[in-house]
Parts: sequence; structure tokens; C-alpha cells
Amino acid sequence: TVDVDVEAATGPSHPAMFINQQEIDAIKVKIAADQEPWASAYDQMISAANAALSKSAESVVDNGGGCVDANPHSFATDGVKNGTWGSRVDYQKAERMSQAITALGLGYAFSGEPAYANKALALLDHWMVDPATYMAPYNRNVSPHTCGWGHQWSIEVMITIPGMLYGADLIWNYPGWEPQTRAAVAQWASDIAADARSQDGGYYNNGENWRYLLEASAGALLGDPSILNHAFGRYRNAFAGVLDSTHTTGQMSADGSLKYEIARSVSLDYTNFALLPMIGTAEIARHNGVDLHNYKLSDGRGLENGLDYSAPATANPALWTHPQSPAYRGEQAGLHELAYLWKQKPAYLGAVTKWGRPISGWVKTWVLGHPTLTHAYGAYPWQVH
Repeated sequence: TVDVDVEAATGPSHPAMFINQQEIDAIKVKIAADQEPWASAYDQMISAANAALSKSAESVVDNGGGCVDANPHSFATDGVKNGTWGSRVDYQKAERMSQAITALGLGYAFSGEPAYANKALALLDHWMVDPATYMAPYNRNVSPHTCGWGHQWSIEVMITIPGMLYGADLIWNYPGWEPQTRAAVAQWASDIAADARSQDGGYYNNGENWRYLLEASAGALLGDPSILNHAFGRYRNAFAGVLDSTHTTGQMSADGSLKYEIARSVSLDYTNFALLPMIGTAEIARHNGVDLHNYKLSDGRGLENGLDYSAPATANPALWTHPQSPAYRGEQAGLHELAYLWKQKPAYLGAVTKWGRPISGWVKTWVLGHPTLTHAYGAYPWQVH
């Protein structure tokens, strides 16, 4: 079990994932002064948080288990209650819960209204704690319902759970969160992080990046250096290290392109899909005393190279020279809001404004929630905390 020190858990170390309290307070000053883009971004976020107040709790149990494991608590995209392969029911539920919990967490963090925290607690309890509805804390997808109908990675777990943990991090100090329930969420996060950590060598492309983001998210929530250090090590390894038995030279080419993504039919989508967990993990590291943004190999490869390769085409898809069909629609463009906070390059800002600023929506931001609100340049300085 996780040894959760309740006093420490309610101290000033939270939030500590994508944003901290010092940064939230600085953004509040901008909102109070009705300065853009923060004022509009706040209105956008509060609207989402208000909508989440009426969101029904959902669970993997609603959909049943799968071929590999019939346990209804296991994540199974196409469970026994919906046997159509490709229906992705558990993923859709996880996506909705991730978006809602993130919005509610941000709503509470910026307004202090208990209603947002209480609703986030109810959704977290339903997904992670309640014996009748919890998801088994494993980074695995036991779908499909019918064996032999296709294989689905646990990517759908890894791209949704960090948003739930982000929301939990944002309400961690809420006085109304009972210590034993908070400890149960911490245990769940520890368990899923341990399972993700055990899968070194199981992923090589964007899935590896989402795996270490999931692990880093749990590590930040728990304040666990061992989990964080392992995730940060996998981040560093992803550029040029051994990923699995057949992919032994990392993900990034010398020009900053991600070689396993640019070969895909929607390669700009997937390039940004791989970059988002990279910069997300770097943000978690920044809030936990480690600078991954500026980590580079001896030949210069690093996060900035990948961002420089992606951003111009994210702003102007006609510049992209790799396969992209159907047309690019701004997928994961919100990651460049974080990039612009770090390095004020016009291409980074252009990659955001092209798709509407303040930028929001699952397709454009994924687990980052409302990155214009939380990361727009000008409210606070980029620094390692």
C-alpha cells in the first residue's frame, strides 16, 4: 500500500503537475484585470466546468470485460456488453470522465467553489475507488470481446488517465476531501503507475511517450521521486535509445522529425500526438525540480527540435511534406501553447492561433485541458520549480 502522509499531502506541494499555485495566482491577476487571452480562456474553462457539474458518472463496468480478461472492472474498449469491434466504448467513457475531471479541477483551482471539487471527487470515486464501479488499476486493454478480432494497445488508458490525475492534483488540497478517500485515489495511482513502469520495452512510438506521461502524472500526484525519475529517464531514452527489441535507435531523426510518426497516413496528427506527452512530461518535470525542456543529446536532438519541425506545419498544413489524409484539423495544436511559454517563437504561437485562441477541446488539447488559460505567455515566467 501507499504510505500517504495526510499532512504532507495537503501541504503547498500541490498542484504539481502541469501548473502550480504560484502560477495560478499570477493568472488570477490577469483574469481580475480582464486581460486577454486569460479572461476569455477563463470564461471558456468555467463554462466547461459548469457543464461537468451535471455530467453523469461513467465506469468501465458499464461495458463489461473482454476476451483476455472477463473481469468487468478491467478496461476493455469493446466489452461484453458491446461486442462490436472498434466501438471503443470504454475509451469514450474514459475520455468524457477525463475532460470533466480536468475541467472541474481547474474550476476549483481558479474559483475556489466547493461544488467543482465535490463533483470531481464523485467522478474520481466512481472511476477509481467505489467497489462496484472502479477500473482495475492496470495499464492494459483486455479488449476485444471476441478473441481474434483484433488487438488494441493500452494507449486508450494512457491518453485519458493523466487528465483524471491532473484534476485530482488540482483539488488535492480541498478540505472536503476525506483523507481515507484521498488515500484510496493515491493507492490507485500508485498501482497503475507500477504497472506502466513494468512495461519498459513494450512500446516504441507515441505509445511510449504516453506511457511515461501516465507514470509521471502519478508520480507528481504522489510526490514519489522513484516514479518520477523512472518516467524522466524514459523521456530521455525516447530520443535515441533502445525502445524495444526491434526499435533500438530512438524516435527522433537528426532533423527533429519523429520517424515512426511521419510514416503514418495522418502523420502530422501523430507527430503532435507524440509531442504532446513529451512536452507534458517536461512540464511535470519543471514543476518537480527537473529541466527536461532543455535536455539534448550530444548531436543537439531534443524537444525543441521536434517542436520546430511540427509547429510551422501545424500553423500552415500546406507546408507538411509527409502523408496526411484526411486533412489536418488542429489535432493536439494546444501543445504549442506550452512551447510558446518556454520559447517565444512566432511559429509556436502561430500553431495555436491558427486553430482558435483560447484553444480548447479534446482533439486539440487532450489531457492539457485549457492550455491557453494555464500556459499563455505573459502571466508568469517559465522556470523550473
